[in-house]
Amino acid sequence: MKKFIIIALTTTLIISAVFLNIELGKKKTFGKSPEVFLYLPSGKYLDFISVGYNSFFGDLLLAQALIYFGRHYYEQERQFSYPWLYHLFDVVTDMDPHNKEAFLMGGRLTALVDVEKSATLLLKGMKHHPNYWKFPHLIGYNYFYYLDDYYNAAKYYEIASKMPGHPPYVPSLSGKFYRDVGKFEEAIRVLKNFYESTEDERLRRDFKEDIERIQELIEETKDKIKVFVEKVYDGDTIGIILNGKDEKLRLIGVNSPEIFDEKEEVSLMGKIAEEFTAFHLQNKNIYIKLGKEKRDSYDRLLAYVWLENLTFFNEFIIEQGYANAFTKYPFNIEYKKNFIDAEKKAKEEKRGLWGFEDVVTLKPQDSVFLLGRIVKMKYRCHKVSKHGYITYLYSDPSYRAKFQAVIFEDDFIHFMEDFLKSLEGKNIKVHGFLKFYKNIPQIRVFYPSQIEIED
Repeated sequence: MKKFIIIALTTTLIISAVFLNIELGKKKTFGKSPEVFLYLPSGKYLDFISVGYNSFFGDLLLAQALIYFGRHYYEQERQFSYPWLYHLFDVVTDMDPHNKEAFLMGGRLTALVDVEKSATLLLKGMKHHPNYWKFPHLIGYNYFYYLDDYYNAAKYYEIASKMPGHPPYVPSLSGKFYRDVGKFEEAIRVLKNFYESTEDERLRRDFKEDIERIQELIEETKDKIKVFVEKVYDGDTIGIILNGKDEKLRLIGVNSPEIFDEKEEVSLMGKIAEEFTAFHLQNKNIYIKLGKEKRDSYDRLLAYVWLENLTFFNEFIIEQGYANAFTKYPFNIEYKKNFIDAEKKAKEEKRGLWGFEDVVTLKPQDSVFLLGRIVKMKYRCHKVSKHGYITYLYSDPSYRAKFQAVIFEDDFIHFMEDFLKSLEGKNIKVHGFLKFYKNIPQIRVFYPSQIEIED
């Protein structure tokens, strides 16, 4: 009887594998981007009908799907969507939760489609393998690489650093990411734990130096005031909460282009400078130090600003090319010299606004590498759609090319409705400041000059 069941099951699996290859190879006859859908019952159900051969069944399903996935992954001209990918790995890992590699493979591939579902799969792996460091390590990597979320990356790297077998770079990265978001005490905690547990003298020396550097940063915060940024007015002016009161703050020694300038070119530069400042400061804690003259004639606070990781923002925005050094009024002589040098360097290297016409052209799948910079995004505009007070220029709905350009209602005055509708189905380049919104790369468009039609 058992032999009969094995033969029947094997025959069924072979037929299923052939069917799976056929189904996965099919293309839709409608639409410009073929999508492939796979339905499988739950892993628990398949576990029951596999009569003890669940590992074999799971491996077969996994192999067939990966062959298809790999076959099409690098075909740039044919864009594919894999809505079934998470479900597939969820089924496979239900059937064989002892297979660590299935969790890891699923976590890596699913991250290309949906980072949150990748985390769900990896957390499931942690439940079945609570001492396996690679699962929290990969979750941390996803937060860092795909979401630009250093704080959650640090937390998961810290979890991995407490598990046996992890390499030294795991606590080192956790400490670095905590430091980068200004969580100095957390960074020291992680580094000290490893320092006290390792017997490698070279590593102990390196980690001790890291701890000492972070302790120096903590000392630097003691003569500064920590405040919260609730608004960004333009590249050099922000709104903060200080002592429970809303205050406008002007960056000392910094002058970005005017947002409301009559010249479109200047106005656009001013708006992009505002986006740069918002990218780094909006809804974040910062450190400030008031100047000798605490307020200007508009009753704005005059201050030097540091990010939570103690990057000196007044100098940083000039160095990155989004503002000029403003030396008309007297202030700290050393800072003034540094600001002048920073502007010179930004001009020479065509950084930020100085290199606006000479920027990298990239495809949506490469956007994660250039967040927080000015780029030209090249893509096919799949759809133009208005939702509320925002018009979206969507890319093709591909797992590798999710992107959107957005036009806010305040800027509609610059656009003809027929022009926007004409973009559907066209290959376009959108020129602007690249950022994330709800995990989707996005460029805000202020003027038609930012859009170039290639067709």
